[in-house]
Amino acid sequence: MRITVTMVLGVALTVQVVQPDHLPPDPAEIAPNGLAAPQDGAVTSSRNLPVHAAHPQVWPEPLKRRFEAIAFDWDGTAVFDRRVDASSIRVQIERLTSLGVHVGVISGTHVENIDGQLQARPTGPGNLYLCVNRGSEIYQADSDGVHLIHRREASAAEEAALDLGAQRCAAALRARGLTLPPITRRFNRRKLDLISMPGWEDPPKARIAELVDAVGERLRSRGLGSLAAVVELATREARTAGLEDPRVTTDGKFVEIGVTDKSESLHWLMETWWGCGIGPALVVIAGDEMGPLGGARGSDHYMIVPEAQRATALSVGVEPEGVPPDVAHIGGGPAAFLTFLEDQTVRHEKRELPRIDVDPLWSITVTGADHKLERVHQVLLTLASGTVGSGGAPCLRHPTVTPTVFVAGAFEGERDESHLLACPIWQETSTMLPRDAEVRRVLDAPRP
Repeated sequence: MRITVTMVLGVALTVQVVQPDHLPPDPAEIAPNGLAAPQDGAVTSSRNLPVHAAHPQVWPEPLKRRFEAIAFDWDGTAVFDRRVDASSIRVQIERLTSLGVHVGVISGTHVENIDGQLQARPTGPGNLYLCVNRGSEIYQADSDGVHLIHRREASAAEEAALDLGAQRCAAALRARGLTLPPITRRFNRRKLDLISMPGWEDPPKARIAELVDAVGERLRSRGLGSLAAVVELATREARTAGLEDPRVTTDGKFVEIGVTDKSESLHWLMETWWGCGIGPALVVIAGDEMGPLGGARGSDHYMIVPEAQRATALSVGVEPEGVPPDVAHIGGGPAAFLTFLEDQTVRHEKRELPRIDVDPLWSITVTGADHKLERVHQVLLTLASGTVGSGGAPCLRHPTVTPTVFVAGAFEGERDESHLLACPIWQETSTMLPRDAEVRRVLDAPRP
């Protein structure tokens, strides 16, 4: 049995109580995204997790909790396509932001497409960010509309290199006998259609496996190997054209050469949320192309940036080639993602206890309750405002712990007999813990 109590006073203090026979997993056994490391030689992958799960009760354990920020891909994750009604997603986003949850929508398309379909106008306190044009622009949506807050604009030299790189890549593909339509110019990127054929004009994400097979067969018949080989070719030609850091991605149908990708969106979101006190362990990142496509990295896996090392990642996509070990694959498409948002809404409305992102650089952890060391531990875990100071005692009573609260300058007694005046204890409940209960306290300092 585990009991967790959180107090917030400028910093957060969590007391986690676990019976000795049911200890929490060792931190070393937790994968970077919060998934428990496989035991007995098992492999944590889509094969070990329930796929197309419609109910949260059968989801992987890392998803059965409250998150403070949600970042997700749009097409294929939140909606089937850009023509469907997105009102259900809008309702959940507006409810979540009203409960203080921060939301980031990530997409390769422009803001008019996303906002035109979503039409969310949250009033806070949580923020809604629309991260569009494959990492090049970020807008904030609120009750007054949509406002640009960040833009990465390619220089004239980068634009020329994008054009030349795309032309060189197209020429190389055509030289192998591949028929290509004209190159599509988009903001900060160029798109090459690898399968401009009847029936594949705008394939839904539910047909991603068929699409990858069809494109792969088309490429192999011309000696091109795979999607991964085309990505390598595009990267090489873009560098030859003068683009220092080409960002080449594929969704199965298109290969895109750009100056940004979805990682830029997550870099910005993680930094922004960190400034709000939301560490990576409190963030969930959702997509539908987390796994590889034709051997090339899935476009949504670019959202798993180093700053999100402790975040939880999930995929609701088909994922024909599986997902990396750090991704929970539940499948089910947009319907499953909507269920996930609804589950988060319920958890916040019921005031489920928030967690702490235990970052060793910004937290102090004390395990156990040793009477001889308790005064030292309480000093280490003290919450103080400069006037009132409260020792870091557990919020639940423990036989070896005596909580303390003092006020600066308040003494009682005379001369050598004087000492700080003990104030009423506010941070303790009436529940008594057994002497052998394991107590773990974490002092979480505010981030700069």
